[in-house]
Amino acid sequence: MPFYLQGVRGLNTNQVGLLIVPSAVSFIITGPIGGRLSDRHGWRPFTAGGLLVAAAGIFILSRSGVSTPIALLVLAMLVQSVGAGIFASPQQQLGAER
Repeated sequence: MPFYLQGVRGLNTNQVGLLIVPSAVSFIITGPIGGRLSDRHGWRPFTAGGLLVAAAGIFILSRSGVSTPIALLVLAMLVQSVGAGIFASPQQQLGAER
């Protein structure tokens, strides 16, 4: 995304950093939530659900072009990072059990 935002969209590095921060924060927030929920309800639904949500965000990003509104790009990055956050914690737990 940084290369797309800089090279194709012509944004400077400060603008790109500010656009990527919300997705990083959402990953930080959803990771522990996904971990706690997977402790209670098992890892399978959060693994599948997280991957589906992340795939939806990536699909939206794959359809973006030069004229795609920046707000839609940020929303798609948020969706992808929320899915990744939900997916990541149960996987770390599963790896620790093995």
